[in-house]
Amino acid sequence: MSADIISRSQCVDGLVVWDMVCGTIGRPCPKVADKDGERLTDIGTFRVPPACIYLFPSNIPSGAVPVASAQPVEAVELLSAFHRCFKGKDSELNHVDFELLQNGSDLMRRTTIWRAGAVQKVSDMTPIRRV
Repeated sequence: MSADIISRSQCVDGLVVWDMVCGTIGRPCPKVADKDGERLTDIGTFRVPPACIYLFPSNIPSGAVPVASAQPVEAVELLSAFHRCFKGKDSELNHVDFELLQNGSDLMRRTTIWRAGAVQKVSDMTPIRRV
């Protein structure tokens, strides 16, 4: 997704990953595993766990500013509402940073995902190949 954001210069505030099988026997949710259901939210006949929220930078990295860091959840009203209403914990928020590097004719990008102050995943510097 970072390659599309950068190549199209489209700002995306964040991403919510949540579907009907989250928190079921088929896909247990670590946010509610081995708990008494206190973090589940009742919606009609369903009991749903907190959503997985990924916060993206408020700006798009460029040659002048090659690093763009994730914005805080409070800066994105809709994601903040999901986070609060569905009993999310700040330590579960995913913060996504982008980094650019010009390598000859290639524009390279790296994506880093942080959660609870620790790096969860870092991509290699990869050329952006979009038409």
